[in-house]
Amino acid sequence: MKRTYGSIKRDIGYFFVFLIIFVIFFLYKSYILNNNSVFFLIIEIAIFILFIISIFKIRLGFYTFIFLIPLVNSLPEIMAKKSFMLIMLLFFPVFLAFIIDMHKGQYGLNEDFIRQKQGFYDKTLTGVIVTIAILFSISFIITVLRYANFYPFFTGNYHNLFINIKGVTSDYAIPWVMDSYFNYIIGFAVLIVAYKLVNKMGDILNILNIIIFSTFFSSLFIIYQKFFNPYIGVPGIWVDSGRFNATFSDPNGLGAFCVLLFPIFLIMIFIYRNIFKKILYSVLLLFFLILIYFSGSRSSLIGIFFSAAVFIVYFLIIAIKKISMLDFKRKMKIIIAIVICVVIFLSGILAIFINDSSRNKILKNGVVARTADTFRTFKLYLEKDGLAEALKSVSNYRYIYWERAYQMGRDYPFSGVGIGSYILEIPDYNYRYNRGFQNEDYAGNYYLQVFAEFGFTGLILIITFFVTIIVRYAIYIKRNRRKISSDNRKNYLILALFLSFLSMMLILVFGPHTNFAEVQIAFYLIAGLILSFIKIDDNSFLIIRKNICVNSVYINKKILGKYLFGKKQKIILAICVIVIISVFTYKFTEASSTNLSLYVKENICGWSDVGVNNNFGLYAEEGYGEDSPRWTMKEAHINYKKEGKRFSIPLKALNPDIYENPLFVKIYIDYNLMTEIRLNDDKWHIITFKLPQNDMGRFNVTLVCSRDWNPRESGISDDERRLGVMTGAVEFKD
Repeated sequence: MKRTYGSIKRDIGYFFVFLIIFVIFFLYKSYILNNNSVFFLIIEIAIFILFIISIFKIRLGFYTFIFLIPLVNSLPEIMAKKSFMLIMLLFFPVFLAFIIDMHKGQYGLNEDFIRQKQGFYDKTLTGVIVTIAILFSISFIITVLRYANFYPFFTGNYHNLFINIKGVTSDYAIPWVMDSYFNYIIGFAVLIVAYKLVNKMGDILNILNIIIFSTFFSSLFIIYQKFFNPYIGVPGIWVDSGRFNATFSDPNGLGAFCVLLFPIFLIMIFIYRNIFKKILYSVLLLFFLILIYFSGSRSSLIGIFFSAAVFIVYFLIIAIKKISMLDFKRKMKIIIAIVICVVIFLSGILAIFINDSSRNKILKNGVVARTADTFRTFKLYLEKDGLAEALKSVSNYRYIYWERAYQMGRDYPFSGVGIGSYILEIPDYNYRYNRGFQNEDYAGNYYLQVFAEFGFTGLILIITFFVTIIVRYAIYIKRNRRKISSDNRKNYLILALFLSFLSMMLILVFGPHTNFAEVQIAFYLIAGLILSFIKIDDNSFLIIRKNICVNSVYINKKILGKYLFGKKQKIILAICVIVIISVFTYKFTEASSTNLSLYVKENICGWSDVGVNNNFGLYAEEGYGEDSPRWTMKEAHINYKKEGKRFSIPLKALNPDIYENPLFVKIYIDYNLMTEIRLNDDKWHIITFKLPQNDMGRFNVTLVCSRDWNPRESGISDDERRLGVMTGAVEFKD
């Protein structure tokens, strides 16, 4: 069969996508596994095996990856290696295999549904995802450049500079930003893979069963941690507080993962009619509750209670409908019995939380005890100092982290401070707004963290994505309310998936739990399964109404475009996206080269007050005293206290060939190029500038020479230094 121009173009496109992803994966893997010897070999073998499995059968590789989601995250801690997101590393070979499989053309686009007046098309969500991915990528590039001091555009060499008042350096900050970027992006990649590969209800059940049985092994591991070896895979700080992480990165990550899985565990008991399977899933649920208990995550209880409450109300409604046909007396007796049971249950829980003696006798540690302590602390401060102080007392400093996130978003409303930068910028914000508070942690709220790191632009896009999932579910339920009976097993399944998604959205108010890669992956996997469920159920029958045909094989794209994505709508949407990305890029670039830049922050946040400065490229004085001449390297940076309105700096070039080969020196003040001078003699040249008029008490001078020289190579002396230009005593004038 003769290949068309379109197919060749598509193949070239897939090849370049694969090549880009492969290079990114290779570089990231090389950085993560650097100098880890045996551990490096183990991970390399695991990645290779997973890639081979995925190439052989992509769905099997994806299932294998899903099985590993709860299991491998504490492995670096167990092996006493540098902590990193191992599960993220294991996703790359699966995604590479998926790209190759897409190149083979095995998985075409699965079109969504359309109805008489309303419907969703696949491009609706794809457009949001692509826009978010572009925005995150731009934020990543500019943030890395900022922490690298805009190398290679500003200076010709990379310098490991301080990036905040606590002395964190570029070598730490840049990999942190890289990890944050991949963690944000990987969720959407998992969603795309799930949506493309899951094409029948059996696939959804397979994925849920795999992750349930995988979590069972985590339950066994946490029992081993608790009763036999508390310090295996658990940092001591968590053991001392009575919390365990099982096979997860962190007890809080474990708690968030439990919130996602709790509705799934519950519903699996009802989906299967086989009594053996009901007993099996009931036993697995008991082991799962052990994970929740020993994680000690209080916010996870909120999500779990939310899911449980919705299920109770849901089944109560079903029960009420079934007894509605009974006579009045029997109906009232059943309702009263249900109310009494609910009251007794809630009263018992409340008594455990509040009553100190009950707490000590029944539950001495774990999440319930921590929650009980929270209730008691809240009650104590409420009676003593009022509601505001009571809320602060149980927030674990969240109110301060929320305030810092709000301040960052307020200062940079269009762009935020950069992807992954909240925790890197908080030391400087603490110095500016509350020097008595020295703690650094995540924002304590996912939505505020997004606002801090991406401004309103990123926050609106993320919320749009979440709302789109919710709206799709709502429309699906509304459209199928007659087709699906109230006790249909498919109805239970989509309800459990949606509750899992909604519960995570709820607890993200109390912490950015998706910072843990395993939680991020599981969260977006659930979102992908929701969309897949809707796609599968809609593609299972043919709809013909007003000449609009929808199934998994055929879509009248002409009519689809006319009703949903006409030419005008596409142009308007494209213009809006371009404007959003352009404004974001401009504002973030501007902020990163001014108030967010390292040199300006050095002055704004008073780094010199605590001995943190980014001076580099200066040799010792040639004579005695601070005013003695001194040599620079090819590049040098000096921070000065502002003592006047005008600033003069003497420069001298002593290159052996200075008369034949002039030396050019660029002089920057706070990233602004003031001048480029030409030195073609060995005399002093005094360069004078008018200093920027701002409220900063200090400023930075950067000297970039066109070349350097070595006295020994020139036969002048035994001096091994690489010399740039000589500087003299600076002067200030009004």
